[in-house]
Amino acid sequence: MDNRKIVFRADGSKKIGFGHLVRSAVLAAAYREKGFEPLFITAGTDEAVENFFAARDIAFVKTPASAGIEAARFHLDAMRTFGARATVLDSYALDDESRRMLKAGGVLITAVDDVYTHYTHADIVINHNPSADAGRYGGFAGLKLVGPKYALIDPRLGAVRATKKPEQPYLLVMLGGTDNLDQMGRVLKALDKVEGDFAITAVGGGYTAPAAALKLRHRNRILSFTNELPELMASCDAAVSAGGVTCMELAALGKPFMVLVTDRHQANNAAAYVAKGCARHAGNAWEISDDELTAAIALFVARKERWPAMGDAGRMLVNPRGVHEVVAATALAMASC
Repeated sequence: MDNRKIVFRADGSKKIGFGHLVRSAVLAAAYREKGFEPLFITAGTDEAVENFFAARDIAFVKTPASAGIEAARFHLDAMRTFGARATVLDSYALDDESRRMLKAGGVLITAVDDVYTHYTHADIVINHNPSADAGRYGGFAGLKLVGPKYALIDPRLGAVRATKKPEQPYLLVMLGGTDNLDQMGRVLKALDKVEGDFAITAVGGGYTAPAAALKLRHRNRILSFTNELPELMASCDAAVSAGGVTCMELAALGKPFMVLVTDRHQANNAAAYVAKGCARHAGNAWEISDDELTAAIALFVARKERWPAMGDAGRMLVNPRGVHEVVAATALAMASC
């Protein structure tokens, strides 16, 4: 067994998005900088997932069983074949019994858990969300890394140079890697009704194809995918975003943003960003009307004098080098397991 090898379990798909994969890949890269070798186990890979791994030079294997004991058995066998003793679980497919089985096999378990239910039998739990509450992990006796001090975002964001911006304010629109509720076109149409002098860049994910045929009066770029998202975020004046990890990246960069919640699991974090002063809330995508969405965005744009203070609040909330905090806190345990 090699205590410098780590096996990750994380999945991405059109249904669940890429959030788990993205943050696990960031953590894997940080461990790799410290001499660790990562291997990913993933379920249901398709072209978008395979391209994600290829772009980051990440080795992966596909599990034939996505959940339950069979998935845990495959996971344990893969660890033994790879020669790893430590694993990072960023998947809710492995339940309590699966984690118990891994623990009985001598595995050091790090659980990335947003919902306070997927950490039993783990040695380390990570919840990097702004709404995270360490008290909700009850009697957990392991290491708790809780809150955006431990943000699993690319630490290189802080070093990204802004590209040349247009003279007018520049709004970035991102609705996640899947946009299952088809909100991109809806937000763009709302922005088209908003008065003011601003430019727009809209970026879709691996499963989205923004409607390039939309005729907008504001100067705009509509991209189905880009590898320059860090530069686009660094260059924007403000953003409209779904409530996933992109919000954490925007906050770390000091960018004010409006959150349109596209999944119920995003609601608590959206509320936390608003409470901390770094964001405004548009509402829940499945509840808010087109007129209400337009009014919320129009108010956000009209009050741009508040944007600098919102950006400052974001920088104070999210640690852009949080992943290094995680590695510093866990590497010794990983290396000695």
